[in-house]
Amino acid sequence: MRPTFLIALLFTVSIGRAQTVWYPPYDADLTSWIAQAAPGDILQLAGTHPNFTLNKGLTLVGPSFIHGGSFPNPSGSYISVAVPAGQGARLVGLSLVSASTGYSIAPALLFTVGDVSLEAVSVNEGKVTAGPGVVLMQSCTLVGLYGFNGALVLQGATCAMTSCVVTGGSNNTQYGGFAGPAVVQSGGLLVASRLTAIGGAATTPYGPAQPALWVGSGSAFVSDSSLTGGAGSAPFVGVQGGNAIQSTGSVSVARSTLVDGANAIGSSTGYQLAPQLVGMAISAFPSRGQSFTATATTSGGQLLGIVGGFDSTMSIVPPIVEPLVGQPQNLVTLALAIPTAGVPVTATVAVPNQASLFGVGVWLQAIQLAGTEIRASTVVGGTIR
Repeated sequence: MRPTFLIALLFTVSIGRAQTVWYPPYDADLTSWIAQAAPGDILQLAGTHPNFTLNKGLTLVGPSFIHGGSFPNPSGSYISVAVPAGQGARLVGLSLVSASTGYSIAPALLFTVGDVSLEAVSVNEGKVTAGPGVVLMQSCTLVGLYGFNGALVLQGATCAMTSCVVTGGSNNTQYGGFAGPAVVQSGGLLVASRLTAIGGAATTPYGPAQPALWVGSGSAFVSDSSLTGGAGSAPFVGVQGGNAIQSTGSVSVARSTLVDGANAIGSSTGYQLAPQLVGMAISAFPSRGQSFTATATTSGGQLLGIVGGFDSTMSIVPPIVEPLVGQPQNLVTLALAIPTAGVPVTATVAVPNQASLFGVGVWLQAIQLAGTEIRASTVVGGTIR
């Protein structure tokens, strides 16, 4: 009875003010719709929409393609999100694609500042740059473009990502350019689980292939992931392979596969094995009238709990090492267990079939004792469809 009661309690917590759902028409410019919506409102998108700037905490729900222009003057797609303090924005099911402009490619670009959640967002031939703030990423697919310094660039951000696929841009014989890493971190904190990252390959002598994860500063915690360096076509500078990890920061890895790219010189450096890290994933995004399962993976055998709530705010709460999502007093315990090493812990959440839940965000996290420390997983959940 207790698990059922707690799950029901999770969805009876006060969600806040009533949210207005707006329905921009197919291919509409979103500028005026964003201007009239209030923080916390939802824009239900369909079809395609031009590039836009988001300057308040709205939820944009696709599926929808974002485009910059069409023939004869094609341009890449572009989204800029700058959320004021105390607000949070969510992009759900949006796709950004590049455009060919003769002898070059106009990239797909997404920039974020502040607290932003990216759910099932795809960026093809471009990059995502996350500046100061918190970015939550789930089931996103990012493909970099040659000449960029990464498909995902974290500039002092706190990033929690789950079940994402990130591929660095490769140089090529048609356009040249330098290959790029998959993920670049410059300061801040990265907590990743179920990440598949592949560094950009080198097929021409415009520079070597690149790593899957490059950490210049800050800390990264990676669990249950696959990191593969970009392949090189020859073992010398210009076309040599990339390493899985290249770091001068602090990188901790658990239960992950690290593969250096073909013709890489040397091995991955700058990381340590940390079996106490906790991984996390969900079986599906939350949907009204449906159930989803959150799964925590761990190498430890101490008490582990899966907790949930509606607040996506992240903060460091000692002695928890990784960021905690939500305020501790508002979190609901969904599962408690002392797991056998390597055996996952699960919590199934049934989402009521209530129209008022559309666009509401629900977030789950696993927390486990680890000796004198407490470790926290990445954040899972997302916007209820």
